[in-house]
Amino acid sequence: MGDNIDSFWFDASEWIDSDSDGVGDNSDVYPNDPSEWIDSDSDGVGDNSDAFPGDVSETLDTDGDGVGDNSDAYPYDAALWEEEDRTLIILGSIVVALLVLVAYVGRRK
Repeated sequence: MGDNIDSFWFDASEWIDSDSDGVGDNSDVYPNDPSEWIDSDSDGVGDNSDAFPGDVSETLDTDGDGVGDNSDAYPYDAALWEEEDRTLIILGSIVVALLVLVAYVGRRK
């Protein structure tokens, strides 16, 4: 192919960039998607869309808590991510209620 139509005249292994993302089709995992060009963990989701590009078992973090949805017991609640969290919150609430009750009964005497 002549250099006149070769998008990568400086690279013998590339010559066309179908999606115009600056990455030649031979190196582009997503040659028809201008927003993606690599998938580091080979999970089928491009790194630009993958919240965890180095973890094949995770791609999304819906609540933005840093824990992937597949591992997150509460993927829509950023304050919780493990089952134990809810138990601790409930137990903490019970302890607070008991302390308030003890303080109230102590004042009545």
